[in-house]
Amino acid sequence: MRKKFLFSATLLALSMPLFAQMTTDHIHIGVKGGMSMSWSSYSQLENRNPKMKIGGVGGVFAEFEFGEKRLFSIRPEVNWLSRGTKINDDDLDYKLNAKYVDFRVPLILNFGSYEGVRPYLYAAPIIGFVRGGNITLSDATGDYDIDVTKANMADTYFAGAIGSWCKNSNPFK
Repeated sequence: MRKKFLFSATLLALSMPLFAQMTTDHIHIGVKGGMSMSWSSYSQLENRNPKMKIGGVGGVFAEFEFGEKRLFSIRPEVNWLSRGTKINDDDLDYKLNAKYVDFRVPLILNFGSYEGVRPYLYAAPIIGFVRGGNITLSDATGDYDIDVTKANMADTYFAGAIGSWCKNSNPFK
């Protein structure tokens, strides 16, 4: 007996602050947006290649900078995103479109002067929850459509993220 296996990964998630308002000289609040590409692999699908799904990411954040030179910061954020996959071939049309909300707490190491553009590195624990979406399947046995929240799949996940980016601490000057 072979075990069923599902592998899902977000290969690329680009998001950037779209707006950040300085509420004090050490706290910034704002919104962010971007795109992600997710891919899945299923162990019992032979000779079928799942395709990547491009989705959107949007969220809100509050960033708190610490120290005189503001080298460290923490940025709790809430993000709304979509992930999924699709398989299209001669006898199968399968689509997974899942919507999630996740909570991240990036720990950030800033470089350069805090008064301008500065690169940073971050690491973030993530907890996420399914908030909807659907799974559709069309094959020789018929057409099926089910809400993701009623499907036999995990409704929460734990993950981590690492990365780098640049920010402008004073975009209005």
